[in-house]
Amino acid sequence: KGEGRNNYTGFELHGKTIGIIGMGRIGKEVARLCNAFGCTVLAWNRTMKKVTDVQFVALEYLLKKSDIVSLHVPLTPQTNGMISQEQFSLMKPTAIIINTARGPVIDSAALAQALNNQLIAGAALDVYDYEPPLLPDYQLINLKNTLLLPHIAYTTHEAFELRANIVFENIFKWKENIEMSKML
Repeated sequence: KGEGRNNYTGFELHGKTIGIIGMGRIGKEVARLCNAFGCTVLAWNRTMKKVTDVQFVALEYLLKKSDIVSLHVPLTPQTNGMISQEQFSLMKPTAIIINTARGPVIDSAALAQALNNQLIAGAALDVYDYEPPLLPDYQLINLKNTLLLPHIAYTTHEAFELRANIVFENIFKWKENIEMSKML
């Protein structure tokens, strides 16, 4: 809107409790960064892992205690809509949810309702029910206290190079396995 910073006050990360749902490579890196800012890090994962300075807890506990919830799970039948009205009702009214995983992990209608009814304080989204551009009537586009990005969290020069290297490494491993099987 081109306005100034009047009536806007943020908060420090230091001392906050961050809940990370999904502790794969990205979730672990988020935990490392949050620890560097002096956060308490809670995590939920479908399998238990050992991660330094991270407390693994039940999903319900994570949602109740976290100031910020960050999603890092793949989209599967088990994770589709895993954050819905029931989960939002557990969260603090001051909590913020971040989704850079997959859009359908969050039930969008439930998120809109949670934001409109001030069950949670805000949302930051980089993924949606469908790929941007978003339609003007998309239910999350004009909500207060939301930060919406057009699925660009991964778009850096370094990330593209890393992704290309991973693809090449996978192709080489696949080719090596085929050659090994021919020798048998």
